[in-house]
Amino acid sequence: MSIKKIICLPDIQAPKHDEKALSTALQIVRKERPDTLILVGDVVDLQSVSRFPPKDWDEAGMTASQELRSANSILDRIDAVSRKAEKIYLEGNHDRRLEIWFVQNGSKLGCDFNGNNVQTQLGLLRRGYKYIPIRQQPYRIGKVAFIHGWFTNKYHAFKTVSSGGQNLIYGHTHDFQVYTGLHLDEEAPRMAMSIGCLCDFRQGYLEGKPMNWIHGIGLIYIDTETGKFWPQFVPIIDGEAVINGRRFKA
Repeated sequence: MSIKKIICLPDIQAPKHDEKALSTALQIVRKERPDTLILVGDVVDLQSVSRFPPKDWDEAGMTASQELRSANSILDRIDAVSRKAEKIYLEGNHDRRLEIWFVQNGSKLGCDFNGNNVQTQLGLLRRGYKYIPIRQQPYRIGKVAFIHGWFTNKYHAFKTVSSGGQNLIYGHTHDFQVYTGLHLDEEAPRMAMSIGCLCDFRQGYLEGKPMNWIHGIGLIYIDTETGKFWPQFVPIIDGEAVINGRRFKA
C-alpha cells in the first residue's frame, strides 16, 4: 500500500491573513513534507476590486497592487517550504474578483485586460502550480475531491455532500464542519468537511460582530492504489497546533 500525504491551506486572504496561524501552517508543511500541497482558494483578499464597498479607512486605501504584492510574498514563503511537493491552486471567489473587475470595467474602457487575473499576477505557472478555476472544480484525487466551497449557511457541510454526491473537502466558510451523507455500504464514507481558514478574524466588514471561524489546515492521507482516504482537521489555536504529539508553534 502506497500512501500519499496531502496538506490543504485554506483562505489566507492576504494581506488580511493571520501571521501566527500562517507561520504555524508553514512550519507544518516544512516538517510534514506533504506529497501534494493544495491551496484551497482565496489566497489573496482583493477587497480593492470587490463589488462590496469598503467599511473602514484601511480597506478604502488599499490597492490591488498592494494586495497582490502581499500574496506574492506569502507564496514565496510557501514555495520555500514545499519545493518537492506537487502544488495545486484552487481558485476561490476572492481570487476571481480581479478577473471579474477587468471584465466588467476594463473592457468598457477599451483596455487589454487579458492576463489580468490571479493566475498571471501571482505567476502560478512559473511557480509550478496547477491552477484549477472554480468552473473546473471539484479536483479529484482518489476517492476524495477538493473545492473552494459552494455554500456559507449554517448547514453548509450537509448541503455540500448532498449537492456534490461525493467526498468533498473545502474552505470558504472559515469554520470547521463535517457531515456524512447517505451512502451504500460499498460507497462508504460519503462526507464533506470544511477546514477553517488562515485569515485574520478582525475583518472590517464584520464590524466587531462575533463569528464562528477557526484557524486550521487539512491533513489527508490517500491510498494511491485503492483511493481510500483518511482526513484530519488540524486546528491552530493561538498560533499552536499538535500533530501526532508534535507541537508546532509560530
